[in-house]
Amino acid sequence: MSFINIHVPPFPWYSHSGNAIYRPGDKHNNRKGVSFFDLLMVETGTLYMLVGQKEFIVPKNHTLLIPPYTPHQGSRICTEKTFFHWLHFSTSETFEISDVSYRLPWEPNTDFKEDKYILSFLQEQELPDATAQNVFSILQHLERRSIDLFTDSRTVLTSDNNLFHQQELLMRLLNILAVTPDTSDDNGIAYSALQYFNFHYAEQFTMDDLSKTLNCHPSHLIRCVKKQYGVTPNQLLNKIRLERACALLKDPYLSITSISYSVGFASTSYFCKQFKKNYQYSPKEFREYIWGHPTNL
Repeated sequence: MSFINIHVPPFPWYSHSGNAIYRPGDKHNNRKGVSFFDLLMVETGTLYMLVGQKEFIVPKNHTLLIPPYTPHQGSRICTEKTFFHWLHFSTSETFEISDVSYRLPWEPNTDFKEDKYILSFLQEQELPDATAQNVFSILQHLERRSIDLFTDSRTVLTSDNNLFHQQELLMRLLNILAVTPDTSDDNGIAYSALQYFNFHYAEQFTMDDLSKTLNCHPSHLIRCVKKQYGVTPNQLLNKIRLERACALLKDPYLSITSISYSVGFASTSYFCKQFKKNYQYSPKEFREYIWGHPTNL
């Protein structure tokens, strides 16, 4: 899993936002050289995005955060009606993309004149239904443009929000999406599990082993991870392993078998099955697609 870590202050500021409805057969336009962060969130359907050379499948209630100046486009056509929201925001401070969340929470008496802190975001994440509805509500209040490819219409939306209210809504949105600085036991267990997966994904271990390492019951581990990240620990670990595999598949000299073992899968057939389940095509098809010889995906 990738994190985008943004240094603050100054805090990011709102630029513009809107929504779009795609038909089956449509895909996101090619974007290059944009100077702002691009946040996508899908309300219904699924977007297929290629960000740099990494593909993201973005279904209902998922967000995708694309950094500035990062080429991105639709990787495949939509297979169903897809309604999504987009929001652009900017920052004058530095940011990094990392496998680790560098959370530096501030205290109530923080002096921002003297100190720097970091807002950390998962580049792609699934939100629980209640949280997703809250985010959709904020996005709808901010939106200025609406595109409907079914009717080939582009509508300019009006709002009473002034610049201060727009910034307030953006801060509320980022507060929801940021990796929480909460140090509660539940959040600490989920975060520790994620960091353990990031550093030990290539090793063979069970969730019972991890529970002992984190000094908690396996069922409590499952509850904490699912509450924080919307998936089970096994699903989270598989996601990290598959993301590592995607990066390795770009090397034509590595065999699919060696890749499957190097990212922690004990069976190549199980690796291929999970890859197909998550990305809807095989590792071989993915490799051909990346190298410019796509099969019928």
